[in-house]
Amino acid sequence: MADNGYLAKPSGECCLKGSLHSGEARGVFETVAEIETYVSQPPPDRSNGHILLYFPDVWGMFPNGLLVMDGFADAGYLTLGLDYFRGDPVWKHRKNRHDKSDPTFDYEAWKRKHIAFADAAVPRWVQAAKAQYGSVGTNMALLYGETQTTPTNGG
Repeated sequence: MADNGYLAKPSGECCLKGSLHSGEARGVFETVAEIETYVSQPPPDRSNGHILLYFPDVWGMFPNGLLVMDGFADAGYLTLGLDYFRGDPVWKHRKNRHDKSDPTFDYEAWKRKHIAFADAAVPRWVQAAKAQYGSVGTNMALLYGETQTTPTNGG
């Protein structure tokens, strides 16, 4: 864990960068622990019985992130991504990291609001996801944005 007790550092300017993927998202949105959750199922013949929990970057449930989750599902993982921005991702305020066209947008206040929600909601979401989709022996891994993974032990 990082020194501040978080598994990942809070969002910074680097989160406003990214790379684009193309295609049509094929997962579905379901409600898990009262949070809108993208669910991407692996093909039955490729399922490895494990679950990836996807924690989006500031772009939220943007099509790019959905396609990343679909890619993990193609590799055999049931992939779940929660919308802890609750329909308010940064792209609704900025088109890219240099976009300052909305002078009323306070990125730091936006970030604080969503961190407070995530601090309260993520632990119960993880437990609900484990109960709803996991089984004894299921391993889960956490994905932050598009870059990092941290394995957790299921059971």
